[in-house]
Amino acid sequence: MVHEFLRLSSEGVWRFDLEQPISIEMPAEEQVVRFYEHAVLAECNVAMAKMYGFSVPGDLVGRRVGEFLSQHNPANVAYLMAFVESEYHLRDAESLEIDHEGKEKYFQNSLIGIVEDGQLRRAWGMQRDVTAMRMAEVARLATDQLFRRLVDLVPQMLWICRADGSAEYWSKAGLEYFGRSTYDLTGWSWREVIHPDDVKRTIERWKYSLSTGELYDIHYRLRRFDGEYRWHLAMANCERAENGAIVRWYGTCTDIHDQQLAQTALSRAKDAAEEANRAKDQFLAVLSHELRTPLNPVLIAATELSQNLELPEEVREDARTIRQNVELEARIIDDLLDLTRITHGKLRMSFEVLDMHAALYDVLKICGGEAQRKGVALILDLHADQAFVEGDDARIRQVLWNLLNNAIKFTPEGGRVLVRTQEDDASSSRRIAVEVVDSGVGIDKEALGRIFHAFEQETAHGRRFGGLGLGLAISSYIAEAHGGGLHAHSEGRGHGAKFTFSLPVLEGVNRGTARLSSSQVSEFVERPCHVLLVEDHDDTRRLLARLLTKHGHSVRTAENVAEALSMGTRENFDLLISDIGLPDGSGYDVMRELRKRRSLPGIALTGYGMEEDIRRAADAGFGAHLTKPVEFEKLRGAISVVLGNPR
Repeated sequence: MVHEFLRLSSEGVWRFDLEQPISIEMPAEEQVVRFYEHAVLAECNVAMAKMYGFSVPGDLVGRRVGEFLSQHNPANVAYLMAFVESEYHLRDAESLEIDHEGKEKYFQNSLIGIVEDGQLRRAWGMQRDVTAMRMAEVARLATDQLFRRLVDLVPQMLWICRADGSAEYWSKAGLEYFGRSTYDLTGWSWREVIHPDDVKRTIERWKYSLSTGELYDIHYRLRRFDGEYRWHLAMANCERAENGAIVRWYGTCTDIHDQQLAQTALSRAKDAAEEANRAKDQFLAVLSHELRTPLNPVLIAATELSQNLELPEEVREDARTIRQNVELEARIIDDLLDLTRITHGKLRMSFEVLDMHAALYDVLKICGGEAQRKGVALILDLHADQAFVEGDDARIRQVLWNLLNNAIKFTPEGGRVLVRTQEDDASSSRRIAVEVVDSGVGIDKEALGRIFHAFEQETAHGRRFGGLGLGLAISSYIAEAHGGGLHAHSEGRGHGAKFTFSLPVLEGVNRGTARLSSSQVSEFVERPCHVLLVEDHDDTRRLLARLLTKHGHSVRTAENVAEALSMGTRENFDLLISDIGLPDGSGYDVMRELRKRRSLPGIALTGYGMEEDIRRAADAGFGAHLTKPVEFEKLRGAISVVLGNPR
């Protein structure tokens, strides 16, 4: 309740804490010096922040008292002396302070010190901005020649208006700005100099101040004597008679034109940058789709050919080469998108209990063929006592694949790659360390510090072995996001390299709790079903239809939304497999419309693979989202899952 009152209060409320308490037995002068040295703002409300030109209290908290009250100003020293001499209970004392733009402001303060065990430990206070009132008071005294000269030295425009808004007094700065003399003020109104576009807003703010009693403050443009409009900050308070009627207004106008233009330019630059980011994200999504889509039929065809035992071995080997290069191309696309997600803080992860050893076996199965082709020996030494971790299954496998793939790539024929797990002794908490040690080309010691940076490659070998230098940067980010780490070591060129991927382990987890890896699950159990395949890419549609038919499914194909909805109306399908980007709409449209008629499982098969695309697919009703290019075996697995078949 108290904090809510302070938050809503129009007066500034603050608390200064003393880093070192001050003994109240010290001489007053010494206490003031100590207060300057050790008093730090610990808390304030929004009203106080605004008094200093900030939007939130956090911009002020942590600053020392000297940043508000200049120690070289005798008035401020006297103010703190009065605080000490009043036995830390001062009311309606005035201070001269500095806001964030360096402008002086007058504040009226009431403050109380908290004394414990004979020591001043903190001080609470309330303050209100009386700058406009003080400046207006000075203006009223300007009829006296001495005060008039003082007022004329102030760069701000000081003014007094009658209750109806007609001018009664302008300081020298105002007269010079408007090109008028004191005798020109009779009947002159501020409406004559405010930009027409700002008049309505000015009147509304004026009425608001009248109704609430709050300080009048507004940004508007004032016409100079030469016709140029410049932005000003106007602040004013009103004087009221005993019956509450307004007698006059006292205020100031401060030229903020340069700051306003800079702020406008900054805002426009920010908007432009955000728009550029949105355009870039959209471009990357479209680029990803356009790059992935033609790769899909190539991967499907190459996979089928490589597994066709009726073909000569050399033909199957060529097909495997095509498949490996398509997968590499898809990996590069994924890395670029992952880097964009990381840059924008949008790389999402889904955590679950995982068996690191099972994940390693799966990754080794994927990379084993390349190692065998190159004549590189893979040696396993998986003897970590506890291998269960909490993490994102796909991302952890991505790290393991990157490390193992790099080790094989940079190891020449006849070399070896050791994959070892053990407890990480370098950490205070219990961790599992996955070490991938190769006998390959090694890493120059001066390059070790930058290999985890995006687009960095070990210069002696980077272009020879290809890639963009993103895999290790992304892997390092994933490791840190899991509370772990990724480190590299090499004795230099020709001495191989060791990469260590460590993660916190979960205690007391049994195998039944962890997610089963694909190597631990039985083969697909498929039942023939009636499939509606929606795909506008001719080669992909033709190949998928043929393979689905080959595996016993009845398949009807459509090239666009209209054809798909027409078929879905006439026939009862068991499964929808649909591309997302279609000529006359999207796969989301197809899924949503068909599900209005009957429950229909669906698989989104698309080149769009951002997190937002996956979420939209789920919202539309798809049970699985596969990003092109996709192996047919993965599609079979997805079919098994969404149809509820046992695996």
